Amino acid sequence: MVTRRAWNKEGGISLRLILPIASFTISRLLLLAAVTSVKGEVLDFFARLFGTF
Repeated sequence: MVTRRAWNKEGGISLRLILPIASFTISRLLLLAAVTSVKGEVLDFFARLFGTF
């Protein structure tokens, strides 16, 4: 019983630590994906504009 209680306590603490970090990482990855896709579109636009790339 005691070990189980300690494990639950630690699990709760680790979840409280992991969830914000995970959400922050996911938001950063989504932002990065959006930025790279926008960069790709801009590069495609310039490539069509100049026709050199």
